[in-house]
Amino acid sequence: MSGTTSPPNEAQKVDECTPLNSQPQSQTLVNYLTHPSLWRCFPTAILHLTIVELRAVFTVLVSWYALSFAYMKISPLCANVSEEKCNDFANANFGMICGPVIIFIVYVFVSYFQHGAPLSFGSGAYLVWSWHLEKCTTYKVLLVFISFFPMLNFLILVVDIIDRGRLYGEWSAADYTGTKDGSSMNQKIVLMSLLVPTILLLAALGSLAFPIAPTHSWDAKEMDKIVLGRTWANLFSESNDLFGFRLIDALWKADSGKTEALLSFLKDPAELDLVQQACREAPDV
Repeated sequence: MSGTTSPPNEAQKVDECTPLNSQPQSQTLVNYLTHPSLWRCFPTAILHLTIVELRAVFTVLVSWYALSFAYMKISPLCANVSEEKCNDFANANFGMICGPVIIFIVYVFVSYFQHGAPLSFGSGAYLVWSWHLEKCTTYKVLLVFISFFPMLNFLILVVDIIDRGRLYGEWSAADYTGTKDGSSMNQKIVLMSLLVPTILLLAALGSLAFPIAPTHSWDAKEMDKIVLGRTWANLFSESNDLFGFRLIDALWKADSGKTEALLSFLKDPAELDLVQQACREAPDV
């Protein structure tokens, strides 16, 4: 995979199930319970990857599913067919991105396991892998395939609405499946059913295509040696990109002698020098 580092060999890789430092007695029970990233033998990285790092992908799927059915309500394809047939059209439209999305998810997990499959979502190995993944050519190419059909469909919809002058008034009965009795559906209702999933879709695709990843050139081998404290809230809500910006800010403050911010990332103050050393800029990057 281009743009990423090779996984460490067995001699270099830190045992995931060893204590976090040489003095485990200094770790309080409260700190351990409130920071699941310190649970070295529990796969918090897999949970975080699925729930947080891939949430934009699942948002694309859900919003495109809603758009597929909403669009068919005003599509000429459904003007003179049964509701069942119209639903088949909607399912086919939804299926256009299912293949690329499945391939994308498989690629992400394969890459994760190829790079050592770190268990903790606070481990430096997991963080560096996720930051490098977003810069990979394969990652970007797969995003293009995911985005192609939604963007094409969106352009067709806009052109169709403008071309037929359907910006105001009501949609005719022929444009809405199930209105053969002559009733009509207000244009605002139809457009609102398209607006919310469209905004979600565009926001999700934008976050995938243009990630705001932290800029650094840390040595991946040194980063593999550290595990940072991340809370339950981080596990279910904070992306690695956002966490990286907070870490960089704390490192800058620590270099200026203000170590309080960086200490909040650590379970033991004795690890301060280790983390600062691991986050030094690599000379050959």
